[in-house]
Amino acid sequence: MSQPHTSLPAAPTFADITRLLPEMPGLPPGADWLAQSQHRPAAQLLRPKLALFCAAHRTGPIESAGLFAPWQAPEALGITDGELELQLYDLAAAPINPTGPLLDETMAANAMIYGMTLPGQGFDLLALGTVGDGATGADTAALALIHSLFRQESQQADIRALMDASRPALTDPLASAAALGGHDICAMIGAILAARMAHLPVLVQGLPAYSAALAVAKLGGRDLASPVRALPVELPTDLKIPELIESYDAPDLIGAIRQLQDEID
Repeated sequence: MSQPHTSLPAAPTFADITRLLPEMPGLPPGADWLAQSQHRPAAQLLRPKLALFCAAHRTGPIESAGLFAPWQAPEALGITDGELELQLYDLAAAPINPTGPLLDETMAANAMIYGMTLPGQGFDLLALGTVGDGATGADTAALALIHSLFRQESQQADIRALMDASRPALTDPLASAAALGGHDICAMIGAILAARMAHLPVLVQGLPAYSAALAVAKLGGRDLASPVRALPVELPTDLKIPELIESYDAPDLIGAIRQLQDEID
């Protein structure tokens, strides 16, 4: 399992992140999503990477080992050898602030820079998600972040409490992600940005990954997030947001990768 925050700058800032933003045109309407994202005349899907995260939020200590356990034996999940590369990123031990914004700027920028290492070399698609099905508090954090990104208030008390505790820090997409999102969401923001620079299409599943994609779209415009496709997510009825991230209908990330491979074949 991969561990966070090794050999990183001592005190990176959000300016270090925004300086790396690629200035790229969005994908043209009706384009072959995979091929256009990969900058290839024809799409290929030979080496997809599935990255799953776990991090602490405001729910107290979490047993990340137990949450990752079902993924420790890919063959038990029906993943055949060589079908995809599965990597688990355990950020549960990374520190968070006990009150106020969950992460300060340095902590969040470090997580984003760490996430930028995820795409690696030789992959042709990056799929991002989390483990725990809400047990880590990541879903609540993601909803708080989405409300903040679109300047909307929530009717849910737990989401309002998160936003109220961090409200002075909710100044822009990266600051909001730091204050509300935690290490996992910040790392996925970095991963999406790096995938954009590496010409990798991205699939996201679940509220935390979806909120990371929305933060990228709010940070650099819809064009920056145009290679991202989101599996269906359920948002509260009071949350009304524009469709900045195009959807891809599949039951889960593994199923989505297989569907895409079938479409290419």
